[in-house]
Amino acid sequence: MVVSREVPGGLARGIDGVAHRAALQAGGRTLAVLAGGLARIYPPEHKALAAEVEKAGALLSEATMEQEPLPGMFPARNRLISGLSRAVVIVEAPAKSGALISAEHAAEQGRVVFAVPGPVDQESSAGCNALLREGAILCRDVEDILEELNGVSAQATAAKRATAAAAQAAPPPEMDETQRRIWEFLQERSRLVDEMAQELGLGVPQLMGALLGLEMKKAVRRLPGNRYERC
Repeated sequence: MVVSREVPGGLARGIDGVAHRAALQAGGRTLAVLAGGLARIYPPEHKALAAEVEKAGALLSEATMEQEPLPGMFPARNRLISGLSRAVVIVEAPAKSGALISAEHAAEQGRVVFAVPGPVDQESSAGCNALLREGAILCRDVEDILEELNGVSAQATAAKRATAAAAQAAPPPEMDETQRRIWEFLQERSRLVDEMAQELGLGVPQLMGALLGLEMKKAVRRLPGNRYERC
């Protein structure tokens, strides 16, 4: 499930379809990103839903009009869904799931990634639990999302960004030289651990130790996909 003013989704069976319908019922806008062409609605039982989405938002696709949706096209289109969103919520996902690809794309795009926890002995929850271990934000209910995003209005987002920018103008106190270099390197966007090690000329053990210190100071946070960003 994705979180945005316009509720992007993939028109798929299950949670995607529910999200589209909920947005329509609430009088909102919703966008459907298709894996195949716009003349090849998939799944076919969602043709009526696609028509409703078109009236209250848009149908989008990178494919040519008559292109049949092929298996490899579904993971590729997920990056568009996450890119159109402010946050991605992984509700249920096995250890190997297309939903985890969406989470990875979202992390790379600097989007917030939420995961709903599940029983540790259930394969259908393995992916969500792994995301939580890697740094995804726990989602128990809609209040967790609203709290993290400071509401969903554009005004709230702008205010949050302005506050964050002011807080990031000066580094937190008591940083050593390595931590300060890392903190400054993360100024523009989130970075992969391998990228930081290469660009800063640090060994991975030294880098991970410095990142742990910064996490404890609440100066940086870990994201899914072995990425870090400023808090």
